[in-house]
Amino acid sequence: MENGAGSVGVVVVTHNSEATIGACLSAVVAEAADIVVVDTASTDHTVDLVRQHGVRVITGENHGFGSACNRGAGLLETEFLFFLNPDAVVHRGTPSRLLEVAIEARANRMETALSPLFDDDLDGECFRLWHYSAERAIAKLMRRSPIDPVSLFGTSLFRPQRLSGAALFLEREVFSRSGGFDERFFLYWEDADLSVRLARAGVELLVVPDAMAGHVRAASTGRLPDIDEIRGRSSLMFVRKHRSRAQLWIAGLDLALVTLVGCLVLCVRGDLRAARRRARRWRALAYLFSSDQNATGRETKR
Repeated sequence: MENGAGSVGVVVVTHNSEATIGACLSAVVAEAADIVVVDTASTDHTVDLVRQHGVRVITGENHGFGSACNRGAGLLETEFLFFLNPDAVVHRGTPSRLLEVAIEARANRMETALSPLFDDDLDGECFRLWHYSAERAIAKLMRRSPIDPVSLFGTSLFRPQRLSGAALFLEREVFSRSGGFDERFFLYWEDADLSVRLARAGVELLVVPDAMAGHVRAASTGRLPDIDEIRGRSSLMFVRKHRSRAQLWIAGLDLALVTLVGCLVLCVRGDLRAARRRARRWRALAYLFSSDQNATGRETKR
């Protein structure tokens, strides 16, 4: 593909992603007009591997996933953007199929933001938008699907509650007009926030079932020592931004109780190391009493 009408540019944000970045790039390189990798202070061989694939890589400090995505998008001139996690591997033809749906939707005067269906999550759980653990548990118990089948312009699609930042496809103009990812989210929930803002602006959120991708979840983030705290703070920030103050406090109580139960279960199993790590989620509760709108207290490193 070449830059211009119908061109697709891929943005990949890496952080110590040497185990997965090669497969990610190999799967998408033939169907992209341009690819930019934004590396956020990796200390392994990620950057060298990217360069071996002949892909442009931008290095710098780690100001968070959303910030790096915005930086990468600003370097591309393609008509469409495809944000990919370094641990996501698209199936052959997926970028082209997403492009076909986006162009067909535009011909029907519809702006869209799209995600493929993940082959390890055919029920679409990653597209569920929930605020409290009880809400999520009840929805799963009652088998309420987070993706509803819909037929648009003769195409069978799914309408999700939210999209996944692991593989997110949309027009560059739509992304720019939305303001991009909110950089106050250091990691997690930034895709849900963008989904909500896009939907409120009239953009149709859709999952394309015949566009597929694999996803090795948390390949990089799972090793971060304070990932539980970051995840908790991001979830509270999302509720604070899009829900009421009362709902924020309910979400905080929910986080505290779920963390307590999780720690007790891990202690009973004898996994004290995991219990101590899980207990770090309680630090996120300080966000309830803070005027700081950022989802993490750290500036550059995670």
